[in-house]
Amino acid sequence: MKTVGIIAEYNPFHNGHQYHIEKAKELTGSDHAVVVMSGDFLQRGIPAVTDKYTRTRMALACGADMVFELPVRYACGSAEYFAAGSAALLEQLPFVDCLCFGSECDDITLLSSIADVLLEEPEQFRRIIKEKQKEGLSYPAARKYAAAACLPHSPALDTVLATPNNILGIEYIKALKKINSRIRPYCLARKDAGYHDPLLNPSGDGTAVISSATAIRNAYHTERSVQSLRNSMPAMSYQILKEAEGFRFPIDEDDLSSFLFYRLSELAGQDLSIYHDVSHDLGCRIHHLLSEYTTFKEFAKLLKTKQYTLTRINRSLIHILLNIRHFTIKNSACCKTIPYLRLLGLNKDASFYIKNSLFHPPVPLITKTADAKERICPDGFLLFQEDIYASSLYNYCIYQKYRCKVPDDYRMSPVIL
Repeated sequence: MKTVGIIAEYNPFHNGHQYHIEKAKELTGSDHAVVVMSGDFLQRGIPAVTDKYTRTRMALACGADMVFELPVRYACGSAEYFAAGSAALLEQLPFVDCLCFGSECDDITLLSSIADVLLEEPEQFRRIIKEKQKEGLSYPAARKYAAAACLPHSPALDTVLATPNNILGIEYIKALKKINSRIRPYCLARKDAGYHDPLLNPSGDGTAVISSATAIRNAYHTERSVQSLRNSMPAMSYQILKEAEGFRFPIDEDDLSSFLFYRLSELAGQDLSIYHDVSHDLGCRIHHLLSEYTTFKEFAKLLKTKQYTLTRINRSLIHILLNIRHFTIKNSACCKTIPYLRLLGLNKDASFYIKNSLFHPPVPLITKTADAKERICPDGFLLFQEDIYASSLYNYCIYQKYRCKVPDDYRMSPVIL
């Protein structure tokens, strides 16, 4: 019996995600798929469109066997940090044999060679990054130039280094190499829709299509109806999202606007560089422009510069809001282990994983939040508390917007389908 690991956000779960699960099993010869999923806040520094338990139900209803939560400090981190945390979590699951990720490139050898350069950081690589940053480029852009310079040139290289899923895939491979993981990486070429394609793929006859999550969110924002998403989502996922509409869906960053303004006002004059992803210069810029604050989205746009991408700004603001600091967790940047496994849900057919006497993860498996403090090491519990706080804030946003009281993590059990 073989199990493939998948790292995802499912924001929301659409036809492309179901295709990924099915093809990942086929490509790797796996019988089961285990998902590491971001909780209520995502890698681009935004809240998920609906809560983690609703998205877990979607995943389980459409082919996933188990879903584990990626701790929020990694879920909201840069591609490197996100990948390192995800790979470390999968490594704690003794039954996971391989990792399959989607990418614009289906050449695992090329992606692996790029990962080697990023991991080794030869002198030429470091020098070019410094030069490009002095020219005003952001770190991700500078790193792209440096990596390309250190590899044999090929026509596909510039494209590979410029597309988001390739970049994330390279980071997954790099993270697995860094911890000498037993997990074998596979890549699956994206089908039909690009990562940031803004429009739904058309379906004149009403059949299922694969559209990007960006297009799906844009379509809902325009139409204000889940009905517009029917052909882009599996039937069960669509039904679950439809049931959540007006109660737990949709949520976006502007629903955090008042919380963020209060938090930034509370920190007026303080050094914001203690927070993850916030440089001293960016912290000063946040203080300087706070008087012009209107909403989360507008403030992020106001802060954006050539040096700081909008995603970097969003992540910085989320880290400040959630009190995620650089050195809260000892050695967390090394990310060699995740100190606990937070189970969000599983299919009944996969329950044998938990019951199997051979399943002995090296860290505690948390299925009941109230037990976490007694079972997780002190540093690990600080990490866990970040997750609890993030979910509490997210749930209160739901209440503020819809007057729907969502049970907190202490009252929620893993979803079982």
